[in-house]
Amino acid sequence: MLDVIEFAKTFESHYSAENFIDDLCDYLFHYPVSASRKAHLLNFLTDGNEPTYWTISLVDADERLRKLLRTALNFPEFQLH
Repeated sequence: MLDVIEFAKTFESHYSAENFIDDLCDYLFHYPVSASRKAHLLNFLTDGNEPTYWTISLVDADERLRKLLRTALNFPEFQLH
């Protein structure tokens, strides 16, 4: 099973929710991802809270990252990869 915390830490931007989403999209998708898709992913990562409240040390960070990755991997843009 993938250690999603360690995976996220491979991105220098893991400390910033918005930057992390941008970098993750660049990593996963060969095509540009729309702002609305990125906002959707950001919502999963932040659980609807302000992006400034995101930190990888949150108690539920593992669960949030898993939901985020599951959602991203189901996007049609990923299927084109």
